[in-house]
Amino acid sequence: MQFANNYLQPITLTAAADTVALSLADGTYRLTIADSATGATRWEIVDAEVMGGSATLTRGREGTEAQLWPLGSVIYCALTADTLQSILTRLDALEAPPSDVLTFEIVSAAVPPEMAPPGFSGSGFFGGMAVGSLVSAPAELGGAAVTVTQVSSLTNSTGETTLYGIGISGTTEGTLIPAEYILSAPGYEDQTVVLQQDATDWFIEVSDLPTGQLWPDGPVTITLTPA
Repeated sequence: MQFANNYLQPITLTAAADTVALSLADGTYRLTIADSATGATRWEIVDAEVMGGSATLTRGREGTEAQLWPLGSVIYCALTADTLQSILTRLDALEAPPSDVLTFEIVSAAVPPEMAPPGFSGSGFFGGMAVGSLVSAPAELGGAAVTVTQVSSLTNSTGETTLYGIGISGTTEGTLIPAEYILSAPGYEDQTVVLQQDATDWFIEVSDLPTGQLWPDGPVTITLTPA
C-alpha cells in the first residue's frame, strides 16, 4: 500500500467503471472519491492499482458502494479506518509477547562432550554441567527464527551437583522482543524468566533456585509459558 501527500484530482466515473486515468506514481493506493472538494455529501472508497498513469479500480471498499461520480467529483488520498486499523493490528502483534507455550525436551543423562550427539547441551553458565542431549526445541521465539544450542543445569559456586539453575541459549538472525515466561521443569514450577538478546545470541536463564536433586535419567520436558 502506498500513500501520496496532498493528492487530489477531479474525476468523473460511472458506477460500473473499473479503470480511470490518475496522476499518481505506479503502485497500489487506497483512495476516496467524494462529490465535492469542499462540501462533500457522499463518498466511495476504492483500491487503485496504478501503472503508467492508468488505474485499475476495485470499487466500494470498506462498506461503501460503487456510485456514479459526475462533474465536480474528486478523488484523493486519505487515511481510512481500515488502513489505520491494519497498521495498529500489526503494531500490536510486534509488541505482544509470544503467544504459544514453548517446549524443550531433553534426555537428561549427562554424557561426556566427546560422546555428545548433535544438539548436545554443553556446559552452561556459572560453570554449569551438561544435562544431556537435546531432543526437541522451538524453532521460533518472539516471531524470529532461532537456533537452540544449549540447555544446561547450573551448579553453585561450591560445585555441588545439585540443580541450582537452568540456562537455555542459542542464536538468531532476527530481533527478539524481550518477554517474560513462567518456566516449569521437574521439581521447579512457576519460575519467572526473561528472554534476553545480545547481538545474535539469546538466552533464558533462571538461577538461585531452591536446592534440588538432579533430573532423573530419561526424557525431561521444560516448558515456558508467556507470563
